[in-house]
Amino acid sequence: MEEIKKTVEDAEIVSETAIKDATEEVIEAKDNASPEEFLKSLTDAGLNLISTARGRLDAVVGDLVDKGKLSDEDGSSLLNSLFEGGGKIRDKIGETASDVRGKIQDRMDAPTGKDFKKMKKRIKKLEKEVAALKAMLAEK
Repeated sequence: MEEIKKTVEDAEIVSETAIKDATEEVIEAKDNASPEEFLKSLTDAGLNLISTARGRLDAVVGDLVDKGKLSDEDGSSLLNSLFEGGGKIRDKIGETASDVRGKIQDRMDAPTGKDFKKMKKRIKKLEKEVAALKAMLAEK
């Protein structure tokens, strides 16, 4: 039991380091990036944490199986249930990032892709009208 406790403690240390590194990256991005770049950094940091946690869990369970503390079947079952939950977390991070991006755009009153398409269409129409007026003036 002491060995399992030590293995879990080692995994916690690795996870804490990963969280610290991700937090520093996010803080740096917050200070030096546009809101969209910051959101991307935040999302990337979350996904990297999930990936790190997955790798550590895999290693911890592998160690426990190798040491005979956990059967192969139990180890597989445990990893599958944990990874299934991780996939849900990853999906939730993506949804949350999308929601936050929308809120940032709303707060900044930033134009969306649709807005840009409408503006481009309107500009082309106005350019044609200006060209027609210039042609009319040139004829006089």
